[in-house]
Amino acid sequence: MPDMTDKELAAALRHCPPAALEAARRFRRTRDAVHLPTILLGVLERYAGPETAPLLRSAHDGLRLTEDLGVDSLSRLELALLLEEVLQVSLPEEQLRAVRTLGDVRRLTEDATRQRAVA
Repeated sequence: MPDMTDKELAAALRHCPPAALEAARRFRRTRDAVHLPTILLGVLERYAGPETAPLLRSAHDGLRLTEDLGVDSLSRLELALLLEEVLQVSLPEEQLRAVRTLGDVRRLTEDATRQRAVA
């Protein structure tokens, strides 16, 4: 997966909160998973809409993507593609189909970044 320039990263995250871009920049430099929640919540806010920001501020693993945040299947796919691009990982398609909650997405991205670090 080719590395994005900082300009491309900023363009990819332009509709996300600024904190998501800063966390993505730090993650790219350090590969430290501590930055993943900020990136994930920022990308989710982009696809769920700014009205979900209060819900995302108190987010928990059981938060449902469709029922609680209104993220439809097309938006889930776009969210996954953006996360793959930003985090420079591959998210397994069969596991993406099973994603229903914030916790599912968090675990999937954490696993993918760990696997990339090992490879």
